[in-house]
Amino acid sequence: MTAVLSATVVVLQARLDSTRLPGKALLDLAGKPVISRAMESLKTVTADRWVLACDEASFERLSPLALASGFECVAGPKDDVLARFCLAIEKTGATTVIRATGDNPFVFADAAEESLRRFETLRDSGERCDYFTFTGMPHGSGVEVFDARRLIEACRLTDSPYDHEHVGPAMYAHRERFACVFEVSPPR
Repeated sequence: MTAVLSATVVVLQARLDSTRLPGKALLDLAGKPVISRAMESLKTVTADRWVLACDEASFERLSPLALASGFECVAGPKDDVLARFCLAIEKTGATTVIRATGDNPFVFADAAEESLRRFETLRDSGERCDYFTFTGMPHGSGVEVFDARRLIEACRLTDSPYDHEHVGPAMYAHRERFACVFEVSPPR
């Protein structure tokens, strides 16, 4: 299958077998599953495509919710979230990826939009930026923005289980190679 080229892709990661609260992404929140609330919020972010990246075991249950929310669904390895992101990049031809986690219904779409704007502003000014995030956000509400090509490179360079489970560290734990920008979030 040939990827359709697109610039910015929102990738929401999710799985259903949490050890602390299994199935939390499917729990009801005011009449909708938590994952649907997260997708609803992120669908407001300016992007070319939206993807739910889940593990193979969750695909059957999450795919219909993704499609109903205007998201594509990509399945990959359970314990390698970074590989799931690379699959999403390959499928969509993304050049820029906005990452969020699907078990938080309060993912902050405004922060995603502002993070993308800052990422693009830095790059347009000639500053090298492979990774961008705001610091000081409430836990779970923040997002990360990646240069998709550099994220695939980071995946190839690391064999750390931690990097593969958490995605961002594949870049920011290797700042000698990747240009990572952490900015204090605006008060708003």
